[in-house]
Amino acid sequence: MTTDRWWEDAACKGYDTDLFDTKEGDPRVIIDAFCRTCPVRTACLRDALSVEAALLREDPKTKLYYIRGGKTPNERLEIIRSGR
Repeated sequence: MTTDRWWEDAACKGYDTDLFDTKEGDPRVIIDAFCRTCPVRTACLRDALSVEAALLREDPKTKLYYIRGGKTPNERLEIIRSGR
């Protein structure tokens, strides 16, 4: 696994990104099916937090979507706001 191209080893690679949209359905089903055992979950979450924190600095009203790094948008927002 290469850290600079972590997505190449993602468990969700090749799947339709709509599966990870949190507007509908239960995100825990997707997290259990893909993220729990994903070898790059930490790198994915780190990337999501970095990108989304920057977006929120530019526009605090930015809405977050999709499951990333095994976390829902609300979970990631909480992490960003707590500064963890």
